[in-house]
Amino acid sequence: MPFSIENGTTDYTNIVSIATASVLCFTCICGVLGNTIVIGVGI
Repeated sequence: MPFSIENGTTDYTNIVSIATASVLCFTCICGVLGNTIVIGVGI
């Protein structure tokens, strides 16, 4: 676990931040791959 278990609020904030960043990154990667596939199929 990259975060400590001393402060529950801090842990929850870190988990939410990591989850949000992961979702944004995943969405961005999916968007790029989707555009690449669409462009590739279009060509």
